[in-house]
Amino acid sequence: MKNFETVEAMKLATLNAGQTIHTKGFNSPGDGGGATYLTADPQAVDGYGDHLLTNGNVALLQVSGAVDLLKLGASVTDSDIATLLLSVYGTYEKIRVSKKFNVTDLIVGGITEFSGDGEFVVTGSLTIAAAIEADNVQIFNTSAATSFSISEETLNEIKPLWISDGYGKSQTVYGADAGRSLLGQKDVHGTDYNILYGWRAGELTVDAIESAFVGTYAGASCTAATLSSGVGFGALRGKEDPVGSGNFNNTAAVQVTALGAAALQDGTSHTNCVAVGSGAGKEIPTTNAVVVIGTNACRLAGELERCVVIGGGTGYNLNNGGVAADTLYAVMIGDNVGSGITTAYRSTLVGARAGLYARQCDNNTWLGELTGPDSATHEDIDSSICLGKAARTRFDDTITVGVDLTNTVAGRTLIGNTANQTRCDIAGIYVSTNAAAANVYIDSSSRLYRSTSSVKYKTDVQPMLLDWAYKVLDFKPITYKPTENAENPDWTYYGYGAEQVAEIDPRYVQMAREPVGIDEETGEPALADEHTPNGVMYDRIVTAQGMIIKDLLSRIEALENK
Repeated sequence: MKNFETVEAMKLATLNAGQTIHTKGFNSPGDGGGATYLTADPQAVDGYGDHLLTNGNVALLQVSGAVDLLKLGASVTDSDIATLLLSVYGTYEKIRVSKKFNVTDLIVGGITEFSGDGEFVVTGSLTIAAAIEADNVQIFNTSAATSFSISEETLNEIKPLWISDGYGKSQTVYGADAGRSLLGQKDVHGTDYNILYGWRAGELTVDAIESAFVGTYAGASCTAATLSSGVGFGALRGKEDPVGSGNFNNTAAVQVTALGAAALQDGTSHTNCVAVGSGAGKEIPTTNAVVVIGTNACRLAGELERCVVIGGGTGYNLNNGGVAADTLYAVMIGDNVGSGITTAYRSTLVGARAGLYARQCDNNTWLGELTGPDSATHEDIDSSICLGKAARTRFDDTITVGVDLTNTVAGRTLIGNTANQTRCDIAGIYVSTNAAAANVYIDSSSRLYRSTSSVKYKTDVQPMLLDWAYKVLDFKPITYKPTENAENPDWTYYGYGAEQVAEIDPRYVQMAREPVGIDEETGEPALADEHTPNGVMYDRIVTAQGMIIKDLLSRIEALENK
């Protein structure tokens, strides 16, 4: 083996092909450029690793793994080695940087390994167009750099400390094109403490503080992100325009968490929002103070503000085409709740498929499976309350409480299904007393009425005939034991039989058409055609008794005066 002090000394030597040569340095002994060469017959050489000898033969650099820049003639005192790098990247599989080099415009165009004190101090433009292998230490000083870029599909990872103050503090970037626009934004925007992990994750992000985009395309076009996270394929990514182009419209996020493939994808601006689930909030243009949880929840919704939507498919089209104010204070919880609802201002819907047929529904409270309108014919309902499985309504301003019943009268309160309920207990009624003694009447359809005495509620008013008053004396008093709902079934009560009273004067009897089932068309109780005696109106008998007493007193007075 022949030894030379420098490459220049080797080049001046007359050497035969097949000789092994060693140099102590490239430009001077001990400069780190010492290498081993093998001489060969004349052929083309690059002048960096391979060299032309004085006799026409060549010295070929012997390579094992990465080639150190110093062995290619780079000097730490050089002001610019960009030309050298561009020339050798295509020749050698991997370039090693082991010392600090000052460069103006730098293009990392091939696989580059950093070791020891390896670092580039860039004073012009920096373009990273190939993979980098390095520990988590500073390898690019960009404090004086003028511009930065990362070419597509070139870089799989950017470790937090690789780039100095031009990139921000504690950045973790992994994936081709991930976070490539963050470079150089430190002095323009705040870009600290972010994690971008996945192909094109946070690709266009230039302003980010304590945010994380994890997954292919996650936050790809989210240009500004503050305290936000997008996790999942395309989460918090803008709309692709045109479809199939790979270009995405910009979006922004402030205090937003989007977890799930396509969560909050295709929007433009989101604030104080949580979206969890595949497709959750996909295509919502803007949100403010919104919680959306569930696969495809609010997937095609419009602008949303101050609402909570939880459940797979729930609120699928909520406010589509409307303004954010149309959904203020809406709460929708349950599987496929309000999947077709467009507006739900101040409405609360809880239960699987609640609001199934609803479209425009404001100021409603529907709690229970399948509550709300009973068909698409009555899709627009306001100011109603439905409580219970399949408690439904057809009109505004109604209250419907029970199981499998439909309110078919506007402004009505309907509680319970008359086909099934046989008893009504209301806590507090018994102990709530009043000296006014107002009367209440319940008809056979379970409607509750206030019984009145004012003349303004009467027509065709005539004096009561004394002969008819005396007919109450024909009523046959009985004692009996009730057949149901008795406090003690062994107790005996006084009273009349309504049937016997009706034969004498039906005006003292409550006549009713008894329920015989449910009308399938209306959902209301079906009633018998004929009215039958149902109860005796004992309070009406007092009127007759008063006339009888008055007549008897008159007779007594006449007898006493004789």
